[in-house]
Amino acid sequence: QQQQQQQAAEATGAARTFVSGERCQRCKGAARTARWELRYAARTHIGGRPENQDRFVVAVAAATGAGAATDARLPLFAVLDGHGKRGAEAAVDAAEELLAAVSGSATVCDSPIAEVEQLLVSAYDSVQSKLLFKAKAYPLNTCDCGTTAATVVVTEDCVTCAWAGDTRAVLCHAPYSSPSKLRALAARDIVTPLSADHSLHCRAETDRIKRCGGVVVDKNSTLRVIPNMDDYPEEKIAENALALNMSRALGHIILSKYGVLSVPDTKSVRIRDRDRLVIASDGARRYLTLRLFDTTPRR
Repeated sequence: QQQQQQQAAEATGAARTFVSGERCQRCKGAARTARWELRYAARTHIGGRPENQDRFVVAVAAATGAGAATDARLPLFAVLDGHGKRGAEAAVDAAEELLAAVSGSATVCDSPIAEVEQLLVSAYDSVQSKLLFKAKAYPLNTCDCGTTAATVVVTEDCVTCAWAGDTRAVLCHAPYSSPSKLRALAARDIVTPLSADHSLHCRAETDRIKRCGGVVVDKNSTLRVIPNMDDYPEEKIAENALALNMSRALGHIILSKYGVLSVPDTKSVRIRDRDRLVIASDGARRYLTLRLFDTTPRR
């Protein structure tokens, strides 16, 4: 059924949208903007866990059809990694709200970069409002869930990334001519990070958390932020999983009061023909053999 819908979209020039879930574990295809022809592929897999809390979003204009050459909507690619007892639900809600906020905007491919970046910041704010509103109805032992998100849109000249948490995006550019068909990532590619983990090892991030009353603890060699223990005793924190190993994320109705920020950082980088964009959650990165996600630009 999904394949039939995609074929119908291609024939009419309609936008194609994928949000991963039980019925969508992978997708691939082609899309067009006024300047670029894009090829994309996405996949998620449950791995060894009982529940897959990762989600991806792909929203592109059709590569063929009547609307293909004139569609100015921003191509959107995102990966979200839910966490907490309702992490999968948080990732789905965030993906849907993110898609609605970007797709429903008047910002298009030739809009100024500052406007595109502000659109993504506003979209994350809309996501946060939705997640916190829903969490008010949940009991304490399941309410403090959330998700990371790395979102990339493609404009006429750049890719713009907004991220919160430890889901990463990188841009790969081959410094030499290569065949037009897509090929495997090469060792000589120049890799430019589009994001950097919002880590509790960052002094500026932990200072903000401490100013907001949060506490950073080292548990089993992993830093975690927890609420002030004057408000939540240690047993309550453990019982209700009120701990997080990053300084920013979407959701978290309790930890967001203690300095866990939902506001994303943004970065825009100029793109060239045959550049390759990779977005991956921490679970997927463990299986990549290339040192692709180093945090400094390199060859």
